[in-house]
Amino acid sequence: MKCLLCGKEMVARKGEHHYAKASGLDVVLQNVDIFVCDDCGEEEVAIPHITELTTMLSNKLISTFTFKMYAHYSPEEGWLLHTKSL
Repeated sequence: MKCLLCGKEMVARKGEHHYAKASGLDVVLQNVDIFVCDDCGEEEVAIPHITELTTMLSNKLISTFTFKMYAHYSPEEGWLLHTKSL
């Protein structure tokens, strides 16, 4: 793989990558390919099944947000709010 910054060949290694940290989830991907440019230090991470991973994390964030949003209501009040928003 060529470096996007300087065009030199990158070296591959396996390692950990912290993904989606800005969203509040600290997801650590283990044993992923990390490409490093020895010339300029640029790093690129190859994340397999990125679409499925993003969908799964999005669903997790939505369910966590929904739970926090309705947590202070009784089950009856929460259901009423939910049906009114549909």
